[in-house]
Amino acid sequence: MADSMFQLTGLVSGMDWGAMVDKIIEKAKAPIQLMEIKKDKLELKMGLYEELSQGLRGLRTASTTLKLESTYKQKQAEFAVISPSGGNANSIVKAKVTTAAYVDQWRIKVDQVATYQRNISERFDSVSESLGVEGKFRIYIGQSWADVTVESGDSLRDINQKLGKLTDQFGNSLPIEAKIVDNRLSIQSSATGLGASGPKTGETLTMAPGILKDASDPSLGYDYITYLPRAADIPNPDYNASLPEGPGNEKTIAGSYPPAIKEIKKDDTNRYLEGVHFTYDSTNGTITWLSDSRPAQGETFNVTYDYAVEVSGSYTRDTTIGTPISIPDGPTITGNQYTYVVEDADGKRYRSGVDFTYDPSTQEITWLKQGPASGKTYSVRAEIADDYKYQTNYNEYTLEDIEGVLVSANKLNGGLGLMANSSKAQDAIFEIDGVQVTRSSNTIDDLIGGVTLELVGAGDVVMDITSDMEPAITAWEQLITSYNEVIDWINKKLSEVDESAQQTYDSVQEEYDVVRQKEELQRRYGILHGDSLLWSIKSQMRNLMMNPFSIIPGAISSKKMANTTEALGISGKFLINVQGLQGRITVEPSDSLTKIQKKIEEAVDVNKSGSGKALPISVTIRDGQLVIESTSAEQAQSTVQHNVARDKTKEYDVLPFAPVSTAPISGKVKVTSGDKVYTEGSDFVLTSVTGADGKIEHQIKWISSNRPVGGVSYSVDYTYNARALSIEPEAGQTALGENLSLLGFHADQSYTTLASVGISTYKEDGSDGKTGQLQFDADKFMEAMTRNEKEVSALMVAAATQIDTLMANLVENTQVEYGKYAVGTKGRVAGAINSLQSEINTLTRKISEEEQRLKDRQANMYKQYSQMEQQMAKLQEQMSSFSSALQQLNGSSS
Repeated sequence: MADSMFQLTGLVSGMDWGAMVDKIIEKAKAPIQLMEIKKDKLELKMGLYEELSQGLRGLRTASTTLKLESTYKQKQAEFAVISPSGGNANSIVKAKVTTAAYVDQWRIKVDQVATYQRNISERFDSVSESLGVEGKFRIYIGQSWADVTVESGDSLRDINQKLGKLTDQFGNSLPIEAKIVDNRLSIQSSATGLGASGPKTGETLTMAPGILKDASDPSLGYDYITYLPRAADIPNPDYNASLPEGPGNEKTIAGSYPPAIKEIKKDDTNRYLEGVHFTYDSTNGTITWLSDSRPAQGETFNVTYDYAVEVSGSYTRDTTIGTPISIPDGPTITGNQYTYVVEDADGKRYRSGVDFTYDPSTQEITWLKQGPASGKTYSVRAEIADDYKYQTNYNEYTLEDIEGVLVSANKLNGGLGLMANSSKAQDAIFEIDGVQVTRSSNTIDDLIGGVTLELVGAGDVVMDITSDMEPAITAWEQLITSYNEVIDWINKKLSEVDESAQQTYDSVQEEYDVVRQKEELQRRYGILHGDSLLWSIKSQMRNLMMNPFSIIPGAISSKKMANTTEALGISGKFLINVQGLQGRITVEPSDSLTKIQKKIEEAVDVNKSGSGKALPISVTIRDGQLVIESTSAEQAQSTVQHNVARDKTKEYDVLPFAPVSTAPISGKVKVTSGDKVYTEGSDFVLTSVTGADGKIEHQIKWISSNRPVGGVSYSVDYTYNARALSIEPEAGQTALGENLSLLGFHADQSYTTLASVGISTYKEDGSDGKTGQLQFDADKFMEAMTRNEKEVSALMVAAATQIDTLMANLVENTQVEYGKYAVGTKGRVAGAINSLQSEINTLTRKISEEEQRLKDRQANMYKQYSQMEQQMAKLQEQMSSFSSALQQLNGSSS
């Protein structure tokens, strides 16, 4: 409407009001244009800072794994096959290695791997047709058993399904697996190996539910029977490996159940008597409970076995040495599975072959030494030798026909014939460095620390556990790449010229000309040219990567010895300090490095009022060096608070720890009582006194009247570096002495800069290296890790941690308090971005307000000029009327 009015009123005045308004508004827009220019620049700068933040975050991400000690402790197993010649190690043994593994070499000879027990039936024409057989068989495995009932209409698949659903007498799944393969029923143990247990003196059993006497008539009640785990075959002690295996020279012989039960008890007050509460069948290994006075279902009870058979009753006989004495009323017991024992009325036992001989064929005893006193009663007993005692294999199962013939013969009468096609379970048998080992499983995780072996097949290999530095090298390469990308970006932004800034802007008002000229001059260069934040970040990054790191040594090493078991011929005493504890080591001329190692391992705190506990250290010999290491998991300083009671009868109090103020432990003692603080050197001093008993008494000696009140406890805080160790002379000595100095104890701190482990600046295209970019020499890093893994790892962890800390202080967009009332952003780059965003928001608001003001001004101008046109139109109309009236008056006058 304003435009139409404007055009209309312009016709009256003949003036171009629109052009006039546009020109006025255009000149009035100069402040907005300056704000928009500033806003554009701020947005560009913020975008660049966001690019920088993204690069720094990438650098922080690259440091994540490098902060972890485990990254530098990765180990790997390397194998060399000894036999079979040209064999593949993966077909013999595999290994999973953790960071806890020690670098070492092992020889592993696998004789046999552990296998499952398996029984396979004969092949059937169909798995779904009825087999036409019926009966029941039982499967025993460990202390569990279950019955399988086969009905005449059952097919092979039906039987397989029944096996898959089996639960034992306790309602648990039976640990076997069944499947059909090539129309054959296969039963297999769930675990490899034998699971051998024995010879047994007794065991703990669990009371099972009762068994119906007659399934067709429940009113007849239940039988309560406990089945001993099935007896396993045992190695034949008389087997002669040099002779052919066969009858008379069997490798194994059938095992048997204990001949008798000595005792059954649930606890000390619940004991069960044979013949009253139970009977025992040694042939079938069953305990039948006779009364309701038995353990409740699910309760456990202990069974003790008796392996002795009495040959004679109590006799009073002569014990003349060398004279055969007849024992006529005893049973004849023969066989090398028995040993003979004489026991007198006082319970004293005499050994066969040592104290006497016994001839079972004549039942005569001949004393070789003085036996029981003449006239003393004694008895002769035959005991089963340990090699022949009851043994079981808990991983093996036993099949037993209960009704019909299903598993005990080869397909008799259409039976399953499962016993005919069987393969026995066997344990893994192998050697580790010449020591033979037997295990039920092929997975071995309890022999070599940090290593899990997986036996695959027979063969002989050498396994080297070596450091696996590939993850650490790859991670550092990624970090260096990220670092160089950030430095390169900073270098470019600090020096580049923004060519787009060459454009000029028309000045619309003289007062803005100087501002525009300055703006143009500034925009001739890159937005971040010479940016102070970028310079600061670059300087911090370079200083961080190039300056030494403060590493607290967690290890002390001796010099290298050519022979670690040879006597060193030196003597003296020294103290090891760690975490407020102090151990004394006394070296004698006959001590070798190995003996000194053992003494340090056995060292305990010798502080008089201390705990006497072992020192938190580990001691090893590596490459001829004695290495003492802290076992503390802490990296930083720790503070321990002690309460000490003031002894008013003395000028000093005894401390329960050994204060050490020298590096690298650098311990500090703070003494307070309530709000009062006591000063070392002014109020007290620390002293040490060695007593006649060799104990060291560490004292806080008061030297002024400013001291705690007698009898009142005060606080002593001891702050120290938790992982640091130190070795010092015995109390009262000024040096270790010439002898012990030959051990050359030292904390190797040669690795304190990244340049020492292969990370350094490099010169590119003939430059002087001031670009700040880095290169990584992986070979130098590997060499350093091989030489001193612990210290180099500590250096790399410290470097990565400080990189992460620096990046966090640059990019984290979190609020932190500065002082009591001030709050700011933690990350400097994040803070700069937030600040720029705040400025942009302010400018956006001001531009919006100014544009609205100009819009309102423009509307007012249109309204004003429209009103002027209207007034001019009225004036023109009045002038026209006046002129017409004047003409009429003039005409009348004429």
